[in-house]
Amino acid sequence: MRRRAMGFDFAAAFVEGAELPGYGRHDPPVVMSVRTAGELELPSGAVVARDPDGPDMPGPFPVRFPPGRHPVLLALAVDADGDERVALALLRTDEAAPAACTRWEPLRAEGEPEEGPWGPIEAGYPVDSGVGCFMSAEGDSVVRFEAGDGDGTYVTYAGRLEDGSAGALVTDFLVAAVPESDR
Repeated sequence: MRRRAMGFDFAAAFVEGAELPGYGRHDPPVVMSVRTAGELELPSGAVVARDPDGPDMPGPFPVRFPPGRHPVLLALAVDADGDERVALALLRTDEAAPAACTRWEPLRAEGEPEEGPWGPIEAGYPVDSGVGCFMSAEGDSVVRFEAGDGDGTYVTYAGRLEDGSAGALVTDFLVAAVPESDR
C-alpha cells in the first residue's frame, strides 16, 4: 500500500493547470484541473469519508467543522492521453483553504482500530466500488466522487489553519505526486 509522508502541500494540486509528476516513480506528469463536486450540508459539523456503497464504517472523524454548507472540490489529474482521474477530494470549511493550511494530519474515524491481529493498521477507508464520498455524520448529505485508480485504501487528512482549527479535509487517491511543503 502506497502512503504519503507528512509535510506535503496538497494546495499545489488545486491550482488549475499546475503540472505535477504522476504518483508512481515511472508515471508520466499530469496536469491538474479543479472542479466543484457539490456542497455538503453538515448539521452537527461531523464528517465521514468512506465508500458510499461499501460496508458500514466506524463513526465520523474526531475533528468538527462549523455547521452549514461547505464546498467539495476535486483535483483532477489529466495525463498526456487525456485520461482524467480524481487525484484528491477536498472538503473546504475555510475560504482560504487549502492554501492557508499550515499542516496536514492523517485522520482515523472514531472507533477505527489502530491495531489488528498482525500489528498496527494504517488509517484510511477501503474502496471496493471505485467511489468515495464525504458524508454528514447524520447520513442525510452526501457528495460522491470517483476514487482515483478505483479500489484501494485511501487516507483522509485534516488541514490545520494557523490557529489550530481544521480548515479542510483532503482524501488522497495517490494519483499525483504532491510536492513537499516548505512550511
